[in-house]
Amino acid sequence: MGKECRRTFPGKSINMANSLIIDARRKTKIKIDGPSLIVQNIEKAPRRFPTRLLRKIIVIGGKLRGLQAVTECAAKQISVFFVSGNGDIRAQMLGTYPSNASWRDWLDQCLWHEDWKHDYVDAVDSFRTCMLSESKIFDPEMCRKKQLCYEWMARHLNGNWGKKRSRDSRQWLMGFTEVIVTKTMYEMGIPTSHGFGRRIIVDAKNMVMMMALMDCCKNKRIKPLDSPEAAGKFYQNYCEDWRSILLRLFLFLEHRFNKLEENAGVKNVE
Repeated sequence: MGKECRRTFPGKSINMANSLIIDARRKTKIKIDGPSLIVQNIEKAPRRFPTRLLRKIIVIGGKLRGLQAVTECAAKQISVFFVSGNGDIRAQMLGTYPSNASWRDWLDQCLWHEDWKHDYVDAVDSFRTCMLSESKIFDPEMCRKKQLCYEWMARHLNGNWGKKRSRDSRQWLMGFTEVIVTKTMYEMGIPTSHGFGRRIIVDAKNMVMMMALMDCCKNKRIKPLDSPEAAGKFYQNYCEDWRSILLRLFLFLEHRFNKLEENAGVKNVE
């Protein structure tokens, strides 16, 4: 088993043996004694990693990779620690994602860093609620959530598409899409860790980016996202249509999954 290694974070000591460590900072290397593994993201974990010995996942930097790690390991009783690049523990998620509970109910049972919960989890949950809502009745609460979504997107997706800030915006949009699609695939019972599952996620991200760029270019007089006014108009037109976009996206996912199954010689799952 090897000698156990402990790393002390502010206010807490974590035993890092028997752990899958996802270091999203990319440049940092940690020496671990014991059966632990350090990877940059969940996809790079080898299939023969002894999951029966796995006791915890430690995510150092990177929120999106951490959420994806949780979806990949949701069937196991594993503790997940989120650690910022500076070393302070941002959050700890205990247990698994139960099939009979909503994603938000599950998150509410976790200990979240307050700023993160307000900025990230609420925004993702609000988007999911807006996009998947069946009700067309005017709902003030829903409108308030949509406004929060617009404000969240305005903080992260403004700027010209060609500038560095825009590249960050595109990365955020693609990462956000990956979280939504990964969770949806998990709820639909579509594996996300295999090759065809990863291809679906890549296709979905490309599809959403194409939709964003197409919607962005509808108003040819205003350069996309080069001012708060232009960004506001884009978000208003774009976000109102999110539900139909997601429905199309899920149909695309289902079609893509069935097609890949057929190519692999697997019968379609009802």
